[in-house]
Amino acid sequence: MSRPLPTSPYFALIGRNEHAQAAVHDPQNRVHFVPTGDGSGALGVGHIPPRGTDDPATLATIGRDGDIVLSSPSISKKHCIFTVNRQDMIVTLKDVSSSGSTRVGDSDPHCSYPFAGNRREIVVMPGVNSLLGLGGEHSDLFVFEIQWANNFQDTVRKLSARPAISAVGNGQWAETRLPSRISAIHTNSYIATRMSNVAPLQTIRYHALEFLGQGRVGMVFKAVDVDHSRLVAVKRIVLPPDGKDLHYQAAKGEVEALARIDHTHIVKLRGFVSALDGVPPKVKILMDLMDGDVPTLVRGSESQWIKGYIAPRLCRQILAALDFLETKSIVHGDVKPQNILFRRKVIGQETDFVFLLGDFGSTALARLAPNYGATTTYRAPELFTGAIPTSKSDCWSLYVTLLWATNHSGFQGVTGAHRTEIHRYVMFSMGDPFLATIQQLAREDPYQRASAAQMLVAVYNGKGLSTPRHQIPPLAN
Repeated sequence: MSRPLPTSPYFALIGRNEHAQAAVHDPQNRVHFVPTGDGSGALGVGHIPPRGTDDPATLATIGRDGDIVLSSPSISKKHCIFTVNRQDMIVTLKDVSSSGSTRVGDSDPHCSYPFAGNRREIVVMPGVNSLLGLGGEHSDLFVFEIQWANNFQDTVRKLSARPAISAVGNGQWAETRLPSRISAIHTNSYIATRMSNVAPLQTIRYHALEFLGQGRVGMVFKAVDVDHSRLVAVKRIVLPPDGKDLHYQAAKGEVEALARIDHTHIVKLRGFVSALDGVPPKVKILMDLMDGDVPTLVRGSESQWIKGYIAPRLCRQILAALDFLETKSIVHGDVKPQNILFRRKVIGQETDFVFLLGDFGSTALARLAPNYGATTTYRAPELFTGAIPTSKSDCWSLYVTLLWATNHSGFQGVTGAHRTEIHRYVMFSMGDPFLATIQQLAREDPYQRASAAQMLVAVYNGKGLSTPRHQIPPLAN
């Protein structure tokens, strides 16, 4: 089946030296030629299907035998490849030359991210790495400037809904600079190396794209990890000035442990860095970027869809996450709708949802912040009398989260009420057909309360278990 194509290129390669300008006008590249305002022309990428591959991610190959031909013995047959992740709108350049003579950068040093170490893949996007050099001793035999179509992002968003188009259109070109803030995380710490999953690298480099929100203890930005071509969320958390070193070491230890967690229903931490000498001192946490949280999904959705489809899936998947954490002796401590995120998963014509428990690192660090104080709505009863949070208190919080998600008896309207009123709603909810099946999660006595593993066995036939079945006691009467 033909893949959908835009009517104009994603971007153009403008020749910036004699060899590159000659390549623009090479008859072998005429199918990629697009006119420009100054009449010099350019080579368009993204609107012509590449030769020799059905991979929908491939935009074009450049080389002596590429989709875009560079005629020089110092150029490999396949020298570099442009690919695109259409879901996240990330374009990646991969150097596949035998000589490693591909170079990227930018005239603005804050927007320049050259290849790092032996990794020969890097993000190129509006505002990042606008210069491309190929071939020769200094990788500058051919020098192009990457200029993006004004409608690049709209084009990528609409691709999945467009019919296949083979005609070549004339794009309107501009050197588009997205509003952004450029940052790089530099650290030699073990945690940054491990979380980058590339042992030789000591730097996690990200390019901030947009501000997502302001929480109680910091700000969240959407960013792109330029070395791994993935979107991430960057959370900045302010630490108290007094005792910052002690707080930092305690938090860092917990974040390091969480960084080694790998579970389908737990958001993956990708990076951690401190700026203890800043005013105020702060840390930053990088984590996978999700599509939204439970409130985003629930608000405005049909009640029966939430109760019959979403809530059972959310319950099973987060129970699996909590059971896994219990096997690692980790307590989340702040399970609530805002800390359960989701990722859409398209299967054929259907859309499913994968739920993930998140905000571990920021929860660990936020407890150290002066204005930290988790909402009482989801807090287990024993915690009001000074008990230490346990996996059982997380289970109570999950039940109240499901009570909120299903909006039983209008519970969403009373969030933030006194704990006695919350307790009354919890007790009253046990007549609900779905909530009744998991009511053991809401027993007031934590010793009588069901564990995540017990609920997975009782309700979901053990699907998602991490605890060995022979170690799971029967539910209390």
